[in-house]
Amino acid sequence: MGDSTMTRMTATAVALVLALSAPAFAGSSTSTIDQIGDGNTAGVTQTATGGNTNTSDIDQVTNGQATVVQGGTGAENDSTVTQTGDGSIADVDQSGSGATINTSTITQDGANTADVTQSGDGSTNDSTIDQSGGAGNIATVIQGGDGNMNTSTVTQTGDGNTATIGQSGTEVTNTSTVLQQGNLNTATVTQN
Repeated sequence: MGDSTMTRMTATAVALVLALSAPAFAGSSTSTIDQIGDGNTAGVTQTATGGNTNTSDIDQVTNGQATVVQGGTGAENDSTVTQTGDGSIADVDQSGSGATINTSTITQDGANTADVTQSGDGSTNDSTIDQSGGAGNIATVIQGGDGNMNTSTVTQTGDGNTATIGQSGTEVTNTSTVLQQGNLNTATVTQN
C-alpha cells in the first residue's frame, strides 16, 4: 500500500510541475499571489519577447507591499494588484519596445500608495488606479516613450488624495482622466 501511494504522489507531483512549467516553454509566464494578514510582501519579475505574455495577479488583504516588474520586446505585460486595508503600497514598472502592450490595474481600499511607470518606444501603455475606498491615498503614473499610446485613469474618493500623472514622448497620443471626490485632493497632469 505504501508503494502505490508513493507512485500516485510522484506521478501527481510530476504532472503538476509539468503543468506549471508549460507556459515557460512557450515564453510566457503567469504569476498569481494571494496574501492575507499584516506585513505581507510580494515581488514579481517577468520578461517575455516576440508576442509572449507576462501576467501577474496579486491580491493582498491587510497592508501589504506589492512590486511588479515586467518587460520585453513585442510582448504583452498585464499586471493586476488588488489591496484591501490601510498602509498598502503597490509599485508597478512595465517596459518594452516594438509593439509591446503594457496594462496595469491597481485597486486599493484604504490609506494606500500606488506608483506605476510604463515606458518604451512603440508601445501601448494603459494604467488604471482605483483608490475609491479610503483616505490619504497617493497615486503617481509616469508614462513615456516615442510613438506610444498612453492612457491613464485615476479614481480617488476620500480625504487627502493626491494624483500626479506625467506623460511624455514624441509622436505620442496621451490621454489622462482623474476623478477625485472628498477633501484636500490635488491633481497634477503633465503631457508633452
